[in-house]
Amino acid sequence: MLGRQQIAGIPTAIHELFKNAHDAYAHLVRVDYIHSLDLLLLRDDGLGMSAEDFETKWLTLGTESKVFENNPNRTVWTGPEGLPRRTSLGEKGIGRLAIAAIGPQVLVYSRAIRKEANPDPILGFVNWSLFEQPGLDLDRIEIPMLTLSGGRRPTEEDIAGLIAAAARNLDELDDVIGAGTRALIRRELDAFAFDPGAIYTALGPSSLDERPYGTHFIVKPTSPELVLDLTVNQLTTGADIGATSLERYLLGFGNTMRGAATAPPITAEFWEHRSDGSSEDLIGPRSFFTPEEFASADHHVEGTFDEYGTFRGTVRIYGTVDHEFVIAPPSDIRGGTACGPFAINFAYIQGAARDTRMPLDEWKRLADKCDRIGGLYIYRDGIRVLPYGNSDYDWLNIERRRTLAAKDWFFSYRRLFGAVEITHLDNGSLVEKAGREGFRQNRAYRQFAVLIEELFKRLATDFFRENARLTTDFNQIRAIKQREYELLQKRAKQVAGLRRTFDRSLEKFFEQARAGAFSNRCGEIREEFDRRVLAIRNNPDPVDAGDQLLRLESEIRSALAGVEGAMGVTRPRAFGLNKRQKQDWEAYGAERRRQLVDNVEPLREHIAAVVREMAEAGEVRFELRLRLDQPVEEESETALSAVGSARRSTSTALVEFEKQIRATINSSWADLGRRVETVKADLARTNVAELDAGELERRRDRLISDIRETSERSLRLMQGLDVQLSSILTALGDDMLTVDVTAALESENDDLKAQVDQYADLAQVGMALGLVQHEFTGQVRNINRGLDALRPWADRNKSLEGLYSRLRISFEHLESYLQLFVPLNRRLSRSRVEVSGSEIEDFVRTIFEPRLERHGVTLLATSEFRTHAMVTYPSTLMPVFVNVVDNAVHWLGALREGNRVITLDAGPEGFLIGNTGPGIDERDAERIFEFGETAKPGGRGMGLYLSRESLKREGMDIRLSRVGAGQHPLFLITPPASEVSEA
Repeated sequence: MLGRQQIAGIPTAIHELFKNAHDAYAHLVRVDYIHSLDLLLLRDDGLGMSAEDFETKWLTLGTESKVFENNPNRTVWTGPEGLPRRTSLGEKGIGRLAIAAIGPQVLVYSRAIRKEANPDPILGFVNWSLFEQPGLDLDRIEIPMLTLSGGRRPTEEDIAGLIAAAARNLDELDDVIGAGTRALIRRELDAFAFDPGAIYTALGPSSLDERPYGTHFIVKPTSPELVLDLTVNQLTTGADIGATSLERYLLGFGNTMRGAATAPPITAEFWEHRSDGSSEDLIGPRSFFTPEEFASADHHVEGTFDEYGTFRGTVRIYGTVDHEFVIAPPSDIRGGTACGPFAINFAYIQGAARDTRMPLDEWKRLADKCDRIGGLYIYRDGIRVLPYGNSDYDWLNIERRRTLAAKDWFFSYRRLFGAVEITHLDNGSLVEKAGREGFRQNRAYRQFAVLIEELFKRLATDFFRENARLTTDFNQIRAIKQREYELLQKRAKQVAGLRRTFDRSLEKFFEQARAGAFSNRCGEIREEFDRRVLAIRNNPDPVDAGDQLLRLESEIRSALAGVEGAMGVTRPRAFGLNKRQKQDWEAYGAERRRQLVDNVEPLREHIAAVVREMAEAGEVRFELRLRLDQPVEEESETALSAVGSARRSTSTALVEFEKQIRATINSSWADLGRRVETVKADLARTNVAELDAGELERRRDRLISDIRETSERSLRLMQGLDVQLSSILTALGDDMLTVDVTAALESENDDLKAQVDQYADLAQVGMALGLVQHEFTGQVRNINRGLDALRPWADRNKSLEGLYSRLRISFEHLESYLQLFVPLNRRLSRSRVEVSGSEIEDFVRTIFEPRLERHGVTLLATSEFRTHAMVTYPSTLMPVFVNVVDNAVHWLGALREGNRVITLDAGPEGFLIGNTGPGIDERDAERIFEFGETAKPGGRGMGLYLSRESLKREGMDIRLSRVGAGQHPLFLITPPASEVSEA
């Protein structure tokens, strides 16, 4: 079992099989592991194997089948597509048997294509356990194989026949293999029974199907180590405990860090199909470093080493400053290098958040990824060489040097990611070990490693040390970044408490509004007023009664002012509101106005009416001047008291501010004076006679530098204070306070960040949908052809007409969802028509009838709804109803009591969709239409967002018409503006 012994583990074995697929000119190699069957399927769309290839090459160890593959003078057929010639990655013919490390037996199914004639597909079965038996002559082991005439696919009966042949061969070996071992191997053979057709159907269509050739390996059962690796991978997803072995060895199979420029000609996938029905590509394109992540890093180094070991390249610091950089080879390398020329390109991110140029959330995410899979990878002809790049394989001793002196050597292996790019043609002396444990430690490799190590040393000393030799750009820019970070952190701490206080104030207001606290208090005030008015009416003295009524009116005004004060929430000026807080503030304003209109104003009017009535009836008598002056005097005293308190507080702050400013200025001036005197003292102690010219100049430059640094620091502080004070004075003159400007800028910045995050989410959804669209396009055409073929039958057979109409509308509904993310001109078949309420009702009932019955929900449609119509795309309007009704069914289904009714109605403004479910709070009236906002367990927050966006593109809209936690929700769909104007 030479092949198995030379493979370190299952991830290494799979990597080797990926390389074999590359050599077979495959576009895609894919692994599917199905937990419920303990079955691994590895398939590619390469050129495949004939029966002769299988017997004389694949089953034979150490063949010369690839020895001359890379001879440039040899003619190689690259397939019917005429693909560019690839460098063969296999060399010894052993890696192909890496499949033995994955499980004890394998079924090989291969469909070959050849330049002359295509041979029939072959099906072979190998039980590796037989090869492990001591004393067994390999000539006695039979490998059952059959050809599938006519290019047919394998069946369950074909596999059963191969297993039976292997079992007969096992029985023939009873003189060499003991009964216990034979029973064990027999159980392995029995466990292999399965239906291949069912497996392929369950996995679904794949782009592998586009090429009718390739090789499939089916392993069943698999080695326990595979399940363990997958379990560890799932348990540690997102955990800060490093990468699993699957990630370390399979991620980055091709160099995709720089996009198409370095992308390999083959894509590798590993799909895990879990027992819960979920599936995931563990080595998907975004699991490794993406071109966007590479470009966003703090620093970049790119260049080449020529055949003499000289490096020429570019160093980019913080993405803005480029430096041409040349390094001569070390003194012990003279003449041409044994390793040959090669290229290097890597990115580096700062280890501390205060030092990075990246947005903090992006920096954190990329830093976590670097902790798991960061490192310098080696790619030969675009395909990764193991184990270089693994975060636990520091092949350049970067961490060892950093441990000795981090300030001098700067680089950390887990903060860089990039590639060294070599080729078989230029770097043939770099030879991999048989076990894929790196390169042999020959002269070529030692020179190769020394050149790269020297590059990192020189980069640290010339660019990134505190006293860098070539430039101080890094230290200067980093100092600015650190200062900005510290300012932002201080600012964040200052406003964090204020934000929480503001949020709690709003929450308290809404809780009181929901509980009816304001209406209850107004009711209490009214009852108190009416009770005391009744007593005043019984006073026979109208003058005394008038005095009592005015005092009562004053008390009631104070009580109402208390109610309004309890409703009051002050909009903060010390910070800008984020998007959520803006929405809450707008909802607060609307709810406060409603409370005033519904509770306070009616009470105020009631009091005024009672006072007028009693005065007109002669029950009370008072001076009109007194009733006019008294409220104004009370309000004046209140205003003077409030503003006076604010004036005293501001004056105190101004005195403290002036004191602090003067102290800061004096302290800075004193620091500079002390530094100057210290430098003069050092200057006086210097014995010039003992210094040579060079030492004298260095001493002079150091003393000048000390004064200059302190002077620049003081000057920067003074100028900053001057600018701030000037801006305050200017703002006072323009009635535009700095705090308001800062708050407005913060608010705008928060909005922009939220918008960027939303666009990023939409971009990711769009990319995912693009992949779906690629697979879906062919099926769309087939469905369209099927529907077109069905149309004549539906026209002649009335019983089919309803079925045809539902199929067509359902398909346009599905297609409209997919097309929301692509340009309108790419939509397949759409036209504006008049869509009536009755058609919408039929469509909704067709889709939801089973769910409505299951949840006990009644769908009612009014006559106004059935006759109402809009001219638009059915596939735009129908999904909106589907989304709203779907949400309504969910929330109605959760009700424990009460009627469960969805009502479809229409009014002058458009279609109405109501339900008897729980109400929607004022604060959420607009928020529910935003991307990612959802209260539904397991919801994605996309339905209402996409509904509104698709309607807006047609000049329509949807909004929540009836708002409030205590009211049943009602949605309004408005028609296009053209229909409104025509009406």
